[in-house]
Amino acid sequence: MPGQPPMPGMVPPGQQPPMGGMPGMPPPMPGGMQQPGMPPPMPGMPQQARPPMPTGMAPGMAAAAPAASKIDPSQIPRPLPYAIPTQVFETRRESTHAIPPAADAPIVIRDRGSCGPRFLRSTLNMVPQTGDLLKGSSLPLVAIINPLALQDPGDDPVEVADFGAMGPVRCQACKAYVNPYMRWTDGGRTMQCCFCGANTEVPQEYQCHIGPDGERRDKFERPELCRGSVEMTVTAEYQVRPPMAPTHFFLIDVSQPAVASGATAAICSSIARMLDELPGGDRTQVCVATFDATIHFYSMRPGQAQPHMLVVPDTTDVYCPLAGNVVVNLKQSRELVGSLLESIPRMFQDTQVMETCGGAALKSAVEALKGGEGGRLHAFLCSLPRRGALHLRLRDVGRPPTDRDTLDNLLPESKEYQAMALDAAEHQISIDLFVMTQGYVDVATLGVLCSNTCGSLYHWCPWSPALDGDEFFNDLRWSLVRPQGLEAVGRLRCSRGLAVEKYIGSFYRRVETDLNFPALSCDHAFAAKLLYEEKLPERGEAYLQFALLYSTTEGQRRVRVHTLALPITQSLGTTFRGADLDAYMSYVSRKVSSQVPGHALGACKEAINKAAADALVAYRTHCAAASSSGQLILPEALKLLPLYTLALSKHVVFRTDTRPDVRAAAMWRMLSLPVQRAVPLVYARMVPLHGLLERPQNAMPVPDKLWLSAEKLQPEGVYLLENGFEAFIFVGKAVVPQTCQALFGAPSLEALDPARPLLLPELDTPLSAAVRALLDEVRRQRSAYLRLRVVRRGEPIESTFYSALVEDRTPSGGMSYVEYLCFLHRQIQNKMS
Repeated sequence: MPGQPPMPGMVPPGQQPPMGGMPGMPPPMPGGMQQPGMPPPMPGMPQQARPPMPTGMAPGMAAAAPAASKIDPSQIPRPLPYAIPTQVFETRRESTHAIPPAADAPIVIRDRGSCGPRFLRSTLNMVPQTGDLLKGSSLPLVAIINPLALQDPGDDPVEVADFGAMGPVRCQACKAYVNPYMRWTDGGRTMQCCFCGANTEVPQEYQCHIGPDGERRDKFERPELCRGSVEMTVTAEYQVRPPMAPTHFFLIDVSQPAVASGATAAICSSIARMLDELPGGDRTQVCVATFDATIHFYSMRPGQAQPHMLVVPDTTDVYCPLAGNVVVNLKQSRELVGSLLESIPRMFQDTQVMETCGGAALKSAVEALKGGEGGRLHAFLCSLPRRGALHLRLRDVGRPPTDRDTLDNLLPESKEYQAMALDAAEHQISIDLFVMTQGYVDVATLGVLCSNTCGSLYHWCPWSPALDGDEFFNDLRWSLVRPQGLEAVGRLRCSRGLAVEKYIGSFYRRVETDLNFPALSCDHAFAAKLLYEEKLPERGEAYLQFALLYSTTEGQRRVRVHTLALPITQSLGTTFRGADLDAYMSYVSRKVSSQVPGHALGACKEAINKAAADALVAYRTHCAAASSSGQLILPEALKLLPLYTLALSKHVVFRTDTRPDVRAAAMWRMLSLPVQRAVPLVYARMVPLHGLLERPQNAMPVPDKLWLSAEKLQPEGVYLLENGFEAFIFVGKAVVPQTCQALFGAPSLEALDPARPLLLPELDTPLSAAVRALLDEVRRQRSAYLRLRVVRRGEPIESTFYSALVEDRTPSGGMSYVEYLCFLHRQIQNKMS
């Protein structure tokens, strides 16, 4: 398809659905249907994208083997092993929607009238005409929305449309914003809405002549008429107050565990390094408070010689001791703020206070911000809040759950935290939590503060300054400076016949139709599941439009509008061809993770498997009914569904050996992940490092990836495994001493001091330089620092590494990939019989 990058696993619109047209599946067993031959590669797809098919194998079909050992693991579907160069993706081709490539594919987006997949991605690129047709597919119709998504520097920018004093042009009936799909009649004096069909009189200053094709003559001069994504300036009626100033409240744990672990020093030094980078310029406001068994506020008004401490001794009935607004203008009090951050570690270096009033401190900080315009609360906690208001108890029983145990310890312990979060969101306060601990802190309860205020949660356990200090600084820095909108409100509008059934994610809701975000970052996404209210037109397109009204950090009030047009189909075969696996997995992981608290892990994993099996049964029933029942048939667009489903069921959220806080942190993270980070989180990337120096100079920056199986680990090899959030370096037991010396400065890992953290040193060797360059590239691709850990045999981190090899059997009984294909096939056969 010209203008569209080659897309592994996708079929161009207009082709018939392949009968399981799926390269790389295991050969049929005796008695199974055999069809020699193989469909040719898609135009523009490299030949090596399709592994050679064994003789006698049906195109794209797999047999359910009576024994898993009969299936050749090298012939089953996996992601492309090699990286592809950056390609151009046009959102529409020949006046129709273009199916986007894989979410993590390197692309440069050209906005041709529909918004790009970074902003809005649908699980179905061809929308069924009726609800019954959708139900027959067993696939969900869901939009994954990331309104402020980070763009590639080469993407078409989101342009600003200035409507002057009249404000944005909108449909008078449904309030949809003007977009490329509105129709113009009566010589350009009337606008017909593509969402509800109502006619709206066009303001005289916005009218324009209409050409013979029915389009306005100024279509390509106005971004709102030719782009799927646009920002619009708004008038005073779109705001109830002037845009809020960027406000940052830093709440720092200064108890003995925090000071002794080095967390307090790392927090203060990292904030101090970031003061001059905070967005907002002269408008930026800050506040600093500390807590142990009591709460300490600091007055830093301009003109003071030094900060003044004010202590809140009663932590059962908290209040703010500073009259009026507690925050200060950063520019005016810059020296006082810097001096305080430098002094705090010294002030509490000899503290013996072991327990903290962290819950009360959070409550006090929220009350303080309520006295002003709101803002962002960045709280740093190092132990379980055991004192004062909102104290918590130890709920980690130590015994890992079975698949049958309900996870009641993932339900928030106290309703007071939910109430505090809703109160904070109502006052435009967003809460970020940085948990730097050596043990349990009840992340399940604390995470409610982030989820309901659109904040972020970061968790390090066990916290180590040597291992985690750099990642902490980078995470804090990115949290503070990344593109973000303040006091935002959003709404998804659908064309007639469709409506929003429910939203899944992190947000606050004042009314049913809108989502409220005290602060919304470029890394924050959520899902909107759609339902049918009536039959859609037989032909044409269905339209989605998400509008986000927000304040920029520079103090401008804008509305960002993303409009997506999707073709309507009456064919289930076309529906499956247009399925988007990345969006589907993003939705399923979000949905099932949100159901984990209070439910059994076994039921959650069964729900994951059932969703995949139901979709494959539907495809088999409606699109491949003539095929032999002895073969597993997968739609081309979903050929990796079994692999990703297996990987998701083995994710840390659903494993029985996961500690409660780790599970809760991963669960909260799942709720707001953008699509491009969802799949790598469950199916990681593993590449060899030992051959970096032998690669040709024109090779892709990252080596070809390997299957996630221990059989791909050579004893003399060194490997990097990363999932977008953390990275591991695995050293084989027979690695040559020269390689270890070049990487770690010692002939073997055993020669290094076991009492010291195992780090990757910066050595003056070619291999060390090549590995560090590779890490930099991976971090650039993932837009994350990635905590790096070196796997030493016999340590707990070794089991963490092996648990990421999701194609292998697990000690707790998890199936291998080959076994899971057989299991899934049996499920499909049982459902069909």
